[in-house]
Amino acid sequence: MTKEMEYPPLIDWSSSIKGFLSGSLMVGGVVNDYGTIIQIVIFITGFLLFLDIFLTVGKELYVVVIIMSMFSGGMLTLFLSLTGYSLFYMVMVFSAVLLYGSKRVSSILKKFRK
Repeated sequence: MTKEMEYPPLIDWSSSIKGFLSGSLMVGGVVNDYGTIIQIVIFITGFLLFLDIFLTVGKELYVVVIIMSMFSGGMLTLFLSLTGYSLFYMVMVFSAVLLYGSKRVSSILKKFRK
């Protein structure tokens, strides 16, 4: 009888999406002209999301996929910034990160309440 071998997945979708969002925010914080304070907040949010990818405990890291998704998110943001269509995109990316952050904070608070 043959034994079926199980392989880990090639990518982790949540890390890939977080990499895309963090790359978009970091490039958007540098390239766009929204004002100094807003740009600093956008860049720091992207950097904190980047750190959140690597500071998760108990998950396998797919570093190459994370870097590739950060690069593709950054390139899309750069293209949209150069063409002048980045405002709506940055609002959508920032709101997605805020939704993810609120979900993450609520799950952490549930662990402390128990």
